[in-house]
Amino acid sequence: MPAWGIPPKQGHHEALINKQTFKSIQERLAGNSYAPTRKDLSSDFPLRGAVCCADCETPFTSAWSKGRNKRSPYYLCYTKSCDSYGKSIKRADLEGAFEELLEQLQPMNEMFSVASKMFKTLWQTYGLNLQENKKQLLTDIQNLKHQKDKVIDAANHPSYKHVNSAFKKLNLKLLHWRKK
Repeated sequence: MPAWGIPPKQGHHEALINKQTFKSIQERLAGNSYAPTRKDLSSDFPLRGAVCCADCETPFTSAWSKGRNKRSPYYLCYTKSCDSYGKSIKRADLEGAFEELLEQLQPMNEMFSVASKMFKTLWQTYGLNLQENKKQLLTDIQNLKHQKDKVIDAANHPSYKHVNSAFKKLNLKLLHWRKK
């Protein structure tokens, strides 16, 4: 128990699992698991690599088989030592069975309550963030109005008459240019 300062030790009994399995479980629990993505995934065969052969438990591969008049999609096992080697299953049959299996799955009531609490918390956090952003934007607007008033007061100050007249000339030029 590392939290108590007790290091791992070799046991004197027969292990239920080997060290490699233990290590991979610990990595997965720590969130360090790695699931490689396949480069050959496509929308033609969404279950490629996800559904396994019943005989050898290796993932199915898939292919388009060429018939006399058309091409047909199939899933198949390519493990040479497998009894099902080279036997194909129509894509429609396999994916149809998978859809039926998914329709039978029902989440537990506890899952709905946990998900509901999560969404409520997320929604409340989102609402609080919006309120904080609104307050910040209103503060920014007030600061900009204050700065604008300062600039206008400075421009109207008697010591800046030449600046004021330059602003008026520039404004007249802009108005004349916009009319064109």
